Amino acid sequence: MDRRSLLKGVAAGAVAAPAAGLWTAQSAGAAAVNYPVAICDQYTNRYLVHDRTANWDTASPKWVFDPGNGRTPWDNPFEIRFRATQRYGTLALMTAGNPGSGAAGIVRVTGNGSRLGHGDLLWKDESIGTFPHSIERIPGNGSVVVACTHGAGADTGEIRVYAPSSSDVRTLKLVQRIYKTADLGKLVQPHGVLWDDQLNLLWVIGGTALRTYQVTGSGRGTRLKKVGKEVDLKRGPDGRVWAGKHFGHDVQPDYSRPGSLVITDSNGVYRVDRNTRQKDNVHTASNRYALVKSFVVHPSGQEMWTRDTNGDALPWGAPTVFFSSGGDRTKKRTQIYKARIVTTRFH
Repeated sequence: MDRRSLLKGVAAGAVAAPAAGLWTAQSAGAAAVNYPVAICDQYTNRYLVHDRTANWDTASPKWVFDPGNGRTPWDNPFEIRFRATQRYGTLALMTAGNPGSGAAGIVRVTGNGSRLGHGDLLWKDESIGTFPHSIERIPGNGSVVVACTHGAGADTGEIRVYAPSSSDVRTLKLVQRIYKTADLGKLVQPHGVLWDDQLNLLWVIGGTALRTYQVTGSGRGTRLKKVGKEVDLKRGPDGRVWAGKHFGHDVQPDYSRPGSLVITDSNGVYRVDRNTRQKDNVHTASNRYALVKSFVVHPSGQEMWTRDTNGDALPWGAPTVFFSSGGDRTKKRTQIYKARIVTTRFH
């Protein structure tokens, strides 16, 4: 699959039937199904796309965004995801940074070829004084939401909302910050955001809670409003408090079950029903599922996840992306924080 085919597959996966070669159905127990995987490498400070079945040490990346190691506020890549727009086609949304110099940005994937750099950013905010862990774009509204930890307001982290004055992503400006302790409540240290195109709600995970926000207004008047019942990460379906720590980290689609999400916390991986909000175990913490940073389920049922094998040490991550079937993938001299399926689909 060359770069042009990759980009076509990304765009097609967002608005129509799954693109052939990208979402080929295959049972979870079979050998590896092939699809492009985007990784956030905190060792080389780059965002890379590799074919899932390729040898990541010998095969050239299909796509690269290299913001410049040590020359920009883009140390420690945290997030990458791909979203479709009418004006610019497929966009890559990314975050990175250290406290006091966090960054969020957007590039046009078709850009200047397969290797993009800092100068290719259509939009950026390089003055985020936190760890910006995740980023999402609200389709139709055009606003962008960034989940951050260690922010202002009693060190509780924050949710930042950027809204455009027009349909041009380049006009995004900060219009709302949710960072006070009273506003965040149990959702201290927001880590993950995901738009739900079935319910038209924004899921946000952090602390011991998973919650939803309604997007109100338009243009610079865009605001988030908390709605719905929170999912308590500390409790099981029967209401009893589970043992262990339950600090929310990631929220992603379960592409094999469009009505479900998969979430991670410091003690395991769980599935959440989008409508009922019931949470069930998928994996509890073990050597293979300890300190999971990102987790997603391919339409074939194959699971893909990353772990922090360094614990609290910098950089966070490991050189391996784990798969439930078909073999893991390891890339030398990398510290992979998150791995994402390259698609613009929300479910």
